[in-house]
Amino acid sequence: MNTTSIITELSNVGVTLEVEGDDRIAIEAPAGTLAAVKDLVRPHKAQIIALMQLWKVATVYMEAYAGRLWLSSHERAFGIPLDPGRNGTPTLDAQTVGALLAWALAPAGEGRA
Repeated sequence: MNTTSIITELSNVGVTLEVEGDDRIAIEAPAGTLAAVKDLVRPHKAQIIALMQLWKVATVYMEAYAGRLWLSSHERAFGIPLDPGRNGTPTLDAQTVGALLAWALAPAGEGRA
């Protein structure tokens, strides 16, 4: 069973894993299952930590005001004009909007010129 499968299976039965620091996994499991979950996780601990540290969970909020659609995450915000092409404002295509979302979700200091 690979690392992703282990995490998925545990999630499917109500187990939550959270990496704490560089070498600890906090486990929340249904009553009576914690010992079995620990036995399953222990041999794969390093791989689980490495994989979970690659994943980034972020929330992006969208709201419209002041003539712009604002995308904001915990770390930054970006306003997209709601009337592209007006007053010299560049028009937007799907690739540009995708790049803006990637920018909004990138960790602080990354992906910014």
